[in-house]
Amino acid sequence: MIDEEPTPADLAEASQRLAARNAVKLGALVRDRWGVDAPHASIGTGAAMAVDDCAFVLLDGDHGLGAAIAWARRHGASELHVVADETPGTIARQAAEFTSPISVWTTVGRELESVAPTEPDEGRGPPDAPDLVAVLEDEGLDVVVEGDRLAGEYRGLEVVRIVRALDNDEPILEVGVGRFDRELTAMMHGDLPDAAAVTRVVEQLREIRRPGGRNHPLGTLVPERWLRHTLIVEPGRIGAEQLVAAPTPDPRDRLRARGVAAAVGTRNGEPVVVACTVGVDLEAVVLAADARRSIDPDATLLLAMPARDVLPVVESMVRDLVRPAEIAAIEGDWKT
Repeated sequence: MIDEEPTPADLAEASQRLAARNAVKLGALVRDRWGVDAPHASIGTGAAMAVDDCAFVLLDGDHGLGAAIAWARRHGASELHVVADETPGTIARQAAEFTSPISVWTTVGRELESVAPTEPDEGRGPPDAPDLVAVLEDEGLDVVVEGDRLAGEYRGLEVVRIVRALDNDEPILEVGVGRFDRELTAMMHGDLPDAAAVTRVVEQLREIRRPGGRNHPLGTLVPERWLRHTLIVEPGRIGAEQLVAAPTPDPRDRLRARGVAAAVGTRNGEPVVVACTVGVDLEAVVLAADARRSIDPDATLLLAMPARDVLPVVESMVRDLVRPAEIAAIEGDWKT
């Protein structure tokens, strides 16, 4: 018998069951630890509850600290307790960037244990490959450090990466948009010289990833990185003198993953860290503050976003950061 793919209804039902289980779990944990109870709400497949001015949020799935903070504020809570069993040390590090009292816990058996912040894994860093970097720059690509690799981005979309070979650690060029495209390109065009392979993929994107380009999925991916590209080309749009791309603590490795794209530079001669985001993303302020902490803790943080995306909850979270931060609202069409 061939297993059938789950339908959207099946997935929705599974998510509802998981959310219900997490609500029961959160209720039991809070009763055992604090001796209080309240009606439960869902945050995705996670759960939340508020008692007086205190909120309790159990994180699960794609929702992070930003969603927990937003929920707590919406329910009038001034104190937040977050329960996280996945990357709790990272969440504790992110929580330390806010002035509001946020405690992070993880479950050990049927009890809660307080979590201390952990530092990001620095890894080995990208390979040293000046000749390959020159190939990318000759095609007009932005060369960006992304964890242990160098990425060549065309208007924010990674089309090339420089990685270490598994057998000898030598830097090699992988061409394509996404893992499957890189594998297919290696099979079908592996005999092309590096420069020719890069030229081929860039030419395919010129009519897609541009202002007013034809409708295509590749024109909508990672918009926050396209915004970063625009601001690097035109830093004056946010009052900066110059900007260069900078890595974030959590390297992106999925085309559709939400995140912020970081850059570093100066404004009025003073250092700034710019974190770009597009669309309504409750995690943007959290990720931006974490990026600033990693890149230059003493710099002013500018959260750059289209003006239409500046919501009161985002403004409130920016005001709550421990160190100076501002919203840089981009008016009009930001794609160049």
